[in-house]
Amino acid sequence: MKRQFRNESGQIIVILAIAMVALLGITALAIDGSIFLNDRRHDQSTADSAALAGAGAAAQILKDHPPNEFYCGSSLGAQASVVAMLAAQNLALSDNVALVQGDPLNGISVTCGTDSYRNYLDIRAIVTSDTPTTFARVLSRNQMRTTVSATSRVYPKETLAFGNGIASLSNSCMTIGGIDFAGSVHITVLGAGIFTNSCLTGSGTVDVESTGQISYYTGAAPHPDAHNFSPAPTKVTQRLPLVSVPTPNCTLVSDYASPISNTNGGTINPGNYSKIKLTSVDTLTMNPGLYCMTGDFTTTGQAHVYANGVTIYFNQGKFDVAGTSFLNMSAPNCETSACGVPPAIRGMLIYLDPNNNGHVNFTGTADSSFMGTIFAPGGTIDAAGSGTSVSLNTQLVANRVNVTGSAKITLNLDGAEIYQNPSSIELLK
Repeated sequence: MKRQFRNESGQIIVILAIAMVALLGITALAIDGSIFLNDRRHDQSTADSAALAGAGAAAQILKDHPPNEFYCGSSLGAQASVVAMLAAQNLALSDNVALVQGDPLNGISVTCGTDSYRNYLDIRAIVTSDTPTTFARVLSRNQMRTTVSATSRVYPKETLAFGNGIASLSNSCMTIGGIDFAGSVHITVLGAGIFTNSCLTGSGTVDVESTGQISYYTGAAPHPDAHNFSPAPTKVTQRLPLVSVPTPNCTLVSDYASPISNTNGGTINPGNYSKIKLTSVDTLTMNPGLYCMTGDFTTTGQAHVYANGVTIYFNQGKFDVAGTSFLNMSAPNCETSACGVPPAIRGMLIYLDPNNNGHVNFTGTADSSFMGTIFAPGGTIDAAGSGTSVSLNTQLVANRVNVTGSAKITLNLDGAEIYQNPSSIELLK
């Protein structure tokens, strides 16, 4: 029987034809896709640059104003928003993109908000482009649309502890953290509030007034029948965020390898000190700059201390001055070498290292003056007043703060030179 064979010649042409169509399709996708992605990258760059330009312009407006002037709805916030929008639009125009306020395709918007007690401005830019296709036209795709966006956030400078004149950072109560008012002290906080991440307590016949809010997170606030607090303390649902300050560089001042001791007053220069101990007959003048302590700073009796433009940093040790001492102390108030900045810190008067759980103990009198922030993030501040009337331009921030005495104390933060967190800009997306 004869076997018949089918002629299969020419089938490779069909296979090649199908393969060619597939290859052409892949090539078309690659070419059109690469053009699309290139345009998208260009649009994203425009959006990022516009958002950052807006944030930078807003930061320039805000940097010369005190933190309490900027809040959502303020005239300063409105001014910064207008400047930010104009800067973003001008940057986009340099890339031939016209951004219109509120436009969903090519738009620019500026919004104000609050994040963990800190106000901010968000500048959002949207860029859209239509990319003409080359090969995809055979599939009825004459163009491909891409829309990208970018948001930058500008935080203006902010006081340490976010606008509070007295703040406890500890999440624990009792002797570890919280704020306690005791005795018959009458304290008024001007231009700031009072905030504790844990308990707020009072004993005796204290009288506490504040132009800002009085807030506590845990524990019980003083009963209004027993203690007079104005405004009434408010229980909050969010603690203060982590509060941090860069530690100063003590290697930039003298005697870093072998700190020296001063026990007889006189005039001293910035440097590293193992201790400073003054008696009633001593008068100490501290020239402007940074003083790094590895031991205690103490006074007794009628000692006199004149320290203007100084930051006293305690790597170890404590600050303990008697109530009868005469103290005239202020933090640096400028950004130049005349104030010792750097390595001293503008607005920071006394700073206990975060690992130092020591005490800052001082008594304000009618003859004493303090200006600047006292910061003990791992320790305790014991502030007292003696006499009839005491006025301090000092911010108290620590793990625990105790305010005692019998004097009328005014803690005035209006216009005071205290430490401020620097402004910052973030590109969110």
